[in-house]
This record gives sequence, C-alpha cells and structure tokens, in this order.
Amino acid sequence: PCPGIPIEWDADTFYTTYPFQLHAPNAKNCAPYDLMIISGIPKARSPQCLGGTVTLEGIQPCAKCSRLTLDVKIIREKASRLFEHIRNHDDLNSTQLRAKVALVKEKVDTLRFEKLDLEGSLQRAQARLSQWRDLFQFIGQNPCSIPALHRLLANAEKEGWSSAKTLEYCRLAAVGKYTVRNYTQYEIDLAVLIYE
Repeated sequence: PCPGIPIEWDADTFYTTYPFQLHAPNAKNCAPYDLMIISGIPKARSPQCLGGTVTLEGIQPCAKCSRLTLDVKIIREKASRLFEHIRNHDDLNSTQLRAKVALVKEKVDTLRFEKLDLEGSLQRAQARLSQWRDLFQFIGQNPCSIPALHRLLANAEKEGWSSAKTLEYCRLAAVGKYTVRNYTQYEIDLAVLIYE
C-alpha cells in the first residue's frame, strides 16, 4: 500500500491546530486528501491513490499522493493565521475557534455592561426628571404662597441644590417653616429706601 506523504505541520501542535472538520463527509470545503495517522505521524493520501512504488529505499508514495504537498501547505498556512484573516468559518481549527469565541464573549460582556450602565443612567435621569416635574408642578400651583421665591431659586442655583432639595425648601417656605435669607444688594437698598 502507498504510505502517503508526511504532513509537515509547523503551526503549534498538530492536534490543536489542524482543521479536522475538512475531512468530514459533509464538509463544505473538503480537503483534497485523506488524513491518516500512522505511528503518530500524520500523513496525507490521495483518494485516487495508485499504490506505492517499491524502491531500494522502501515503499515510496505514488504520483497522485506526491502532488498533495501544495494542498497540505495551503491548509497549513490557513491554520497558522489569526482567525480574523480567514473568511470562511468552516476552515477554522479549534484554536482559532476558541480565540474567536473569546473575542465574541468579550464583546458580548462589554455590550452587556454598557447596557447595564445605560439602564442605570436612564433610571437616574427618569428619577431626576420626576423630581423636576414635581418641583415645577408645586411652584406652578403655589406661585404666590412661596415667599421670596426668586431668592429661594437664586440660593438653590448658587448652592447647587438638587431639585429634591429645592422642592423641600419651597414646601417649607410655603408653610412658613423656612425664611429665605441672602438678600441681594438691590433688595437691601430697596428695603432701606422704603424704611426711610
């Protein structure tokens, strides 16, 4: 029988980088040779093998098997590439597939965390919007019952109050439990003028 040609494999280790799926009966890109492992050595044999030739050096591969060197080289070269450089996913070996899965998992995790961040931001924005809505609704319904509203709002802006804190002080001012201070110079001058 023809011994086939040895598969010279320089891409890491044979069993993790060789695309064995190319030999499946239903493979889209079927390898043009049959894979054999004889005494731990991977070999390629043509499906149209003519049988070996007996020489003084032993049994030599037939002409059809000898021409498989280029086909093996092409498959070996693809197996040594990064998965991003291979268009057809059916040609990926297990190492390339694991690298691709790791990258996709990383992207999925990134998108999941971005989604969680966006959901949190949306909830915070909705809560703030609700607080502002409550503040404007209270001021709109009680514009005359909040003494010195313009000063209260000026203090809120100056002190950096939140909408919830501003609403709280508006409610306290409306029932007389908070008196607004920090008069403007114009208000002080006006009060002095009226007093005189």
